[in-house]
Amino acid sequence: MWKLFSGGKKSKAGKPAESQAGAVSLADPGPAPSAAPAPAVQLPGREVYSGGLEKVIVPDGLLTELDEGGCVTVSGALPGRVASGGKTAGLSFQVSDAVELAASGNRIRIHLVTSSETAGEAYLAYSTNEVGNSGWMAFETGPEARVAVFEYDVPPMKQGLGDFIGINPNGHRLTIRSINVEVLGAP
Repeated sequence: MWKLFSGGKKSKAGKPAESQAGAVSLADPGPAPSAAPAPAVQLPGREVYSGGLEKVIVPDGLLTELDEGGCVTVSGALPGRVASGGKTAGLSFQVSDAVELAASGNRIRIHLVTSSETAGEAYLAYSTNEVGNSGWMAFETGPEARVAVFEYDVPPMKQGLGDFIGINPNGHRLTIRSINVEVLGAP
């Protein structure tokens, strides 16, 4: 099983506390890395950032659990229209400064591995918290682990206010197994 977090802490409410966390590369489902800053993994012409998640923000209306394997399960529903900009109004993962800098002005590819108790649709957004966002992009989820891949042209940053990956479980009990950001280069 791919691990999303290493060394994550739970708050009293059972939510992961805001802390450094890391993702494991989809190409290497081995042991979780330490919480040290994420290096880029060099691939032919590309960089894949694994371990580049800095903190998790859990909005009201969503509940999270961190299992022993390092996966986060999110459940609940968000009322009304859910914002995809800023830090996003969904479950938000702030990417590291290194990922934000590398993504700025480039096309990225996000690899997301999830599963859920029931089949259905959930949503992902990439937000620069400053110069634009991808909007919510739908992906299918179900009892078996599924890989969703999204591409987004990230506008050049101005001040570097932090980039975020938002997840809206859309009422599903969604287990997030892995998130990776691959920098493809200029669009």
